[in-house]
Amino acid sequence: MAIRGAPNLTPLPRGAVFALVALMPVLLLGGTAAIAVDDPTENIRPSETSDLSRIGATAFAEGRLWLLAGGKLSTVTERGGARVAEPIDGKAVAICARSGRLSALTIDSDGRWTLRRRQAGGWADTARISPATDEYVIGLACDGAGAVLLTDRRLVETGERPPRSVALQGEPHGGVTHALLMVGDQLLVGANAGEWGGGLQRIDRRTGRIVDLERNDTGEPCDAVLDRRCTPVNALTPAPWKPGCAVAAVGMVHMLSRGGLVEICGDRIEPIYAKPLPGPFDRPGKPPLDQVAFFGASQVGDTVLAVGIDGLYQLRGRRMVAFTPLPKFRAVDGVRVSFARPGAVLALTDINQSVSLSGSVPLLATRQD
Repeated sequence: MAIRGAPNLTPLPRGAVFALVALMPVLLLGGTAAIAVDDPTENIRPSETSDLSRIGATAFAEGRLWLLAGGKLSTVTERGGARVAEPIDGKAVAICARSGRLSALTIDSDGRWTLRRRQAGGWADTARISPATDEYVIGLACDGAGAVLLTDRRLVETGERPPRSVALQGEPHGGVTHALLMVGDQLLVGANAGEWGGGLQRIDRRTGRIVDLERNDTGEPCDAVLDRRCTPVNALTPAPWKPGCAVAAVGMVHMLSRGGLVEICGDRIEPIYAKPLPGPFDRPGKPPLDQVAFFGASQVGDTVLAVGIDGLYQLRGRRMVAFTPLPKFRAVDGVRVSFARPGAVLALTDINQSVSLSGSVPLLATRQD
C-alpha cells in the first residue's frame, strides 16, 4: 500500500514494507484472514459505527459542511472553531443535498423510517416509510424533483406525491458505503467493499430491474476497468460533457493503491483518467505498481472535480486540466476538514478501515455559496 505525495493522509502506510508488516499477524496465525467465503460482500452493510472519525457521508448545504457518522449529524463551518451537533429525531442513516437544503433519512424509535428536509429553524417531515422485517437502507439520492431511497429490497420514490415503492429484481452489491446517482429513469449504484471490490449496478426506476455494469478486457479482476471483485466505486457524478452519462471515482488502498476515473454511458464503460504512482519497489522498465485511488467526484459547471489520495483533479471534456495537491487539514472536535480549495470542502474518513488497510481517505463535498 504505497501512498506517496500525500503527507496529510496519516496514518496511511507507505510501500510494500508496511504491507508486509500489516500482514505479519495473519502469517503468524496461519493465514486465518484468508479463509474463503462464497461472497464476502453479501455480509457487508453500510457502516453504523459510532466512531466520529468514520464519516459515512458528507454534504454541503446552508453554508456548512454536514457530516454523518454513527447515526448522528454534525456541522462544521469554514471559520468555526467547533463542530456543532445537529439534533434530529431518530437515528440518521443517509443524507443528500438538494437546492441548498439537506435531506436526511432517519430510523425512528417506532422502527419506521422518516425522510426529513431542512427548513428554516428545523426539520420538516416529507415522507414516512414502514420497513419490512430485516430490511435495511443502502442509500439516498436527491435531484430537483425529490429523493430516491434504495434498500436491499426496493426503491422508494419520494417527491410531491406519496412515496412509491418498486420491488427490486436482483440484489444490490454489498458495501460499507454506497454512491447513488439518478440518470433519467435509471439509478446508478456504486458499492465500496474495500478489498472485496464492490462494483457498479444500474437499476431501472420503473421496474426495479438490476443490471451489473462491468468491463474486464483481461480476465483479471484487478486489471479490469470495472469489475465487482476488485473495484470499489466510491462516488458518482454526472458527466457535464455528455448528457446522460456519468463519471465514477474508483479506488482502493490495500497493499497497493489502485484506481481511476471511469465514464459510464448506458452499457458502455470507458476509462478516462488514471495516474501512476512511481515508487521504490517498481521494476525497471515496468509500469509503476500503484495508481492514484479516487474517493470523491462532483460536477462543477462544465467540469468534474475529483479527489484522489494525493490531491484534487479537474477534468473538462474527458481531459485533466488542473491538479492541486491536497491541502492541510485542520482538526475540529475529532474530525479533520479543509475549506482551503474554492468550491470544495474536504473531510478525512477512516470508515474504509473496516474493509481495507486504507487509513484515512478524503471525501469531497462541493460548495455553492
